[in-house]
Formats: sequence, C-alpha cells, structure tokens
Amino acid sequence: SNGIKARKVNASVSGLYSLSRIISVPASSAGAPVTREAVLKKAQEVLPISEDELYISWQTIATIDAEHHVLVVGVPKEMIDGEVKALRGAGLAIGILNLKGMALIRAVNQEQALILNIEPSTFDIILVADGVAQSIRTNTWQPGKLSLEDAAEHLAVALDLTAGAYNSTHPGASLDTGTPLFITGEMSGDLELVAGVQVRVAYPLKPLSPSLEFPPNLPASQYAVNIGLAS
Repeated sequence: SNGIKARKVNASVSGLYSLSRIISVPASSAGAPVTREAVLKKAQEVLPISEDELYISWQTIATIDAEHHVLVVGVPKEMIDGEVKALRGAGLAIGILNLKGMALIRAVNQEQALILNIEPSTFDIILVADGVAQSIRTNTWQPGKLSLEDAAEHLAVALDLTAGAYNSTHPGASLDTGTPLFITGEMSGDLELVAGVQVRVAYPLKPLSPSLEFPPNLPASQYAVNIGLAS
C-alpha cells in the first residue's frame, strides 16, 4: 500500500523456546581462536543443546587470560525453517534473520539496560551489561485474564527475578539501580500498564530514542524490533 518495491528484508524470530548463555571456553593455545568443537562441548555441559533440534550460533565477546567468553544462542530449527519458508513464499529474500532480543538491544543501544518487550501473548526481558546480552528470556502470558494491577505485578516480578539472577552470579558487578529500563512492544502503548510496572521496580524508565531517523508520528517503542533490524 506504500509502494515499497524492495524484495530483500531483515526479519526477526521470537525468542520463545530459544536458549542463550555466556559460557567460558578454555583456549587451546595462546592467541588461538575458539573452535566449534570446543564451544559445543562446553555448551552441552550447561545447556540442553541438540544440533538435531536447534540452530546454534555463537560469538566470542571477550578473551581473558586463557579463556574465551562466548555468547551461545540456540533457536529451534522448526521456528526458523517455518519463517524462512513463509518469507520465500512471499517472494522475499532474507538479508538478516535475527533473534528479536538482539534487534531490541540494537534499538536501545546502551552499555547497560533492562528491556521489557510486551506483546499480547508473550513478553521478553533482556538484560544488557557491559554492552553484552547477559540474559534473553521470552515468556508466554495471557494479559486478558489479568487485572491491570496483576498484569503490572506479573511483569515487575519477572524483571526483578531476572535482575536478581544476574546479581547472584555477579556479586562484584551487580546491576546498578540506575540502570535504565526500556519498555517496548505492542503493549507499550498501554500507558496505565507501563506506569504500573514503573512504580513497582527500582529501575528508572527511559524513553526509546534510537539514532535511526524515523517519522515523528511513529510510535518508536511499539516498532522497536523493526528499528533494531534496520539499525
């Protein structure tokens, strides 16, 4: 309807049923890059990862002393295959297919942040510290069956649990209470719900202000994933 002619797209997949974890992999020798075999071996020790069921990707985010710190992400093959088939069926070529949480991190573009992405059937919580995705979680929920107060409480508790889990494993580098909270997603337009979450958590709410240029009437928080994919 807008006359868009491009046939190559960047798309995202839900984080539902996906796994992500930062693992430490010993270096095989000084200066040597991490190997696929070493990553998979270590990942299988801490995550229920199966190459038969998941597409597995990873990236080295730091090398300290004799260890590589690697972010590992596993996404169900069925989910990705279904989306690829649908896009190709629509005559579209895929430029980038990214996890929704990663797109949100790029849209926010902060070294330290909490991101709550609220949709009608799922919500995502992403914790970023030192510019790295420390935790990406997607949960199902049914907000239509909850009162406004209960929905806000449910989301606030989930945020506190995510931050608490991170703090318990990083006693020397706990999440600062000044860490900004970004609320995005379709339901971020529900101002009463957003206000209800805000008063229940210690982290200050910050509006999304991406560097990407966009029309002033675009509700950026509701299109945060799209903005991240375009960034």
